[in-house]
Amino acid sequence: MKNWLLAGFLLVVAAGLSEAQDSQATVGIPVSHQLTIDKCGGCHPRDAEGMMRRLSYIRTTPEVWEQAIKRMVRLNGLVIKPEEARDILRFLCNNNGLAPEEAKPVFWEAEHRLFRDQSDKIPDDALQHTCNYCHTIGRVLGQRRTRDDYEKLINMHLGLFPGAENQLRPRRPGGPQAEVPVVLAAPTGGNPAVSSPPPVPNSNQRADGKDPADAAIDYLSTAQPLMTPEWASWKAVMRTPKLAGKWM
Repeated sequence: MKNWLLAGFLLVVAAGLSEAQDSQATVGIPVSHQLTIDKCGGCHPRDAEGMMRRLSYIRTTPEVWEQAIKRMVRLNGLVIKPEEARDILRFLCNNNGLAPEEAKPVFWEAEHRLFRDQSDKIPDDALQHTCNYCHTIGRVLGQRRTRDDYEKLINMHLGLFPGAENQLRPRRPGGPQAEVPVVLAAPTGGNPAVSSPPPVPNSNQRADGKDPADAAIDYLSTAQPLMTPEWASWKAVMRTPKLAGKWM
């Protein structure tokens, strides 16, 4: 009898976990814009729920969406007319953009306002030693993604920019070491001896043992998730502006 009860309990727990995982897997923003589906669907297929791979799991600024479209043309051979690109950009900005409360803190990025130092704009040290090495911190703070998509973003950087490995996932001390120059030491009363300098620790390794990329993902997926209360409130009141009539 106890075995039957235990088996039933485990089935209930497993069903609950499966349902929770399914609900997390379906968290995304449906895409219904036909031109976006036609132009982007070759690499970003759309599922039965209207979710497009990658696109449905990102929200960001018009500037970042524009750069993404240009990157698809440059690297992936996307063929698109200027008016089509503008139409897709307009849709993505409305459907996968930021709420005003999310965009306001990083307006300075879109306005190209410069600071002597961005250190006071960096909310977490993990971002300074990863993303901020190449990007302004405003570009990073103007994005919202799922954890899975943040991980894909890291992998994209490692694939396209091999040099990023040293910042994102530096090699461990026990791993393969780069060749180091030989130093000739001259002991008293003898021939020069060959010695190697002591290994220099990698300054990008964290004291807690985490890869910098994993620390950045932990922060971003918590502080800048795809779905936020600000976005839910803004999306609920979005309306197509009524522009018909005569304007003075």
